[in-house]
Amino acid sequence: MAKKRDVKKDITYLTYEIIADGFAALELYPDRKPEEILSIIDDAVKNSNDLMDRVNQKNIGDGKAVKKHFQKIYEDLIKGSDEQFSKLSKLITEK
Repeated sequence: MAKKRDVKKDITYLTYEIIADGFAALELYPDRKPEEILSIIDDAVKNSNDLMDRVNQKNIGDGKAVKKHFQKIYEDLIKGSDEQFSKLSKLITEK
């Protein structure tokens, strides 16, 4: 299992990538629904805060429960990030 610090770094990295791509899209494509792009960025921050809260959760249980808990966090991180990147990509590519 990864250390909590590594999990937090992964969450932070992916969140900042979504935010950076969102602001780049706002700058490069100002005519492409900026309110929806800002909504995607807001969702990324909310998702990050939720995942960080789950990482910092106390009293998870024994070893197997802890492992499952962190596997679920990683699954949700990947799923949420992929959805947000897909939404952002769709907004940029539609005309």
